[in-house]
Amino acid sequence: MALPGISRIPFLEIAPFAFFTALLLTPLTSRLARATGYVDHPASHKAHAESTPLLGGIAIALALVIAPLIAAAIGASALVAPSTGLVVGALIALALGLIDDRRPLGPRGKLLGQFLAGACLVYWGTQVQELRDNEPPCISCSPSD
Repeated sequence: MALPGISRIPFLEIAPFAFFTALLLTPLTSRLARATGYVDHPASHKAHAESTPLLGGIAIALALVIAPLIAAAIGASALVAPSTGLVVGALIALALGLIDDRRPLGPRGKLLGQFLAGACLVYWGTQVQELRDNEPPCISCSPSD
């Protein structure tokens, strides 16, 4: 049970919308990546034999923003504003991925970026409030958001 004034994000209600939104957006971001040259080229140390588009993270990020709006619009879920820490941390993770795709950051750069993204969750008070058997986790956001 969440405390009064704390937002709860119903993941299982929104997850199908996020999945299908990402499924629809991925080909669009793939075309955008190819058009802008944001692709990874084959090399001896890489597993792929053809150029691979690199903007899949944008499709996922957009899906996570759009999915709650779609779910709320059709009445499948109440619209819940995500925590500031969740949004800022996710934006840092997205930026980290986009930068690393273009210019590899190395282990230290990635670790620093991941630490900053996680620190946003701590700073803004985002917590996994409940973990129960046979239920999804409930993310609770600080009432000061």
